[in-house]
Amino acid sequence: MRFSDREPWEIIVGFALLGLTIAGASYAYSSFYDYSKPTNGFGIEVWLVSMILCPPQLIFAMCIDCEVTGWDGFTMYSIIGALNAALYAGVGCIVAIVVWTRKRT
Repeated sequence: MRFSDREPWEIIVGFALLGLTIAGASYAYSSFYDYSKPTNGFGIEVWLVSMILCPPQLIFAMCIDCEVTGWDGFTMYSIIGALNAALYAGVGCIVAIVVWTRKRT
């Protein structure tokens, strides 16, 4: 099945799930990251890609004392995941509209 043959809601839900997955991957990396070790180039690259793919993380950027592990971190990343899923669903809506209008012509 080609991408243009999908229903618009399938595209939107797919993008929303992608945004939620990216937020979950960011949470997993943040919870297993060892902050006691010095930062290297790989850590900076992962952080930069994470901020580009999951911009709602910037809301909690000033939360220096927030624990990522535990219920507080889970709650924080649940909010980030919901916002990122909504952002990606909006992008998916735009993509679905473009695909739908091109299919009609």
